[in-house]
Amino acid sequence: TYNMYKEHKIAVVIPAYNEQMLLPETVKGLPEFLDKIIIINDNSTDNTLELIKEFSKSDNRIITINHESNLGLGQSLIDGYVHSLELDIDITVVMAGDNQMDPDDLPNLLDKIVINGYDYVKGNRLLHKNIDAMPRYRFLGNSVLTLLTKFATGYYFSMDPQCGYTAIKNEALSKIPITSMTKGYGYNADILCMLNIQGFSVSDVEVKPIYDREKSKINLWNYVPKTSYLLIKLFI
Repeated sequence: TYNMYKEHKIAVVIPAYNEQMLLPETVKGLPEFLDKIIIINDNSTDNTLELIKEFSKSDNRIITINHESNLGLGQSLIDGYVHSLELDIDITVVMAGDNQMDPDDLPNLLDKIVINGYDYVKGNRLLHKNIDAMPRYRFLGNSVLTLLTKFATGYYFSMDPQCGYTAIKNEALSKIPITSMTKGYGYNADILCMLNIQGFSVSDVEVKPIYDREKSKINLWNYVPKTSYLLIKLFI
């Protein structure tokens, strides 16, 4: 039996690396209408894997993918997406394991696909009244990458490309070369580029920016130049 959201079967992919502090809150906040919860443990060195095993005892929607070595965020997402394609699922959502994405925003993302017919929907924190919660240095880095991503992907309306809160129709997912997606943090733009080449429709949805206890694993001085280089390559 499926829980379903407006007649659509939904899976959520949650990449997790050393998320023992915030993963319990993330899982606890997930809505009932989700049909599958795919959690990828990327060889965490803390108690993340033990926690996932504990959750799955009381929630049969949980599927665990365990990496024997640390493969990075991009590979975790690829594995989650590929697994979702093997299931009887209509839409695949991505949420972080650090409780940085508000589950109350999820229906708005899904409605853009279910009601408005878009193929891929991504969160946009810059539209939200809480945008002041985003640290200033992140906002500046985000602005640079937003500009470059517009040119690289062809989706000129789109902003906040670094937001990882997304939903995609499995029908579209099955038609893009998802296994060749960039393994590093620039995956957001790479998937947009793949979608644009195939002519899929994309939309932004306002989501709440949450910056609380999570510790970002991104080193901006390293991340912004590397991602900028990837974006220039994608544009070409």
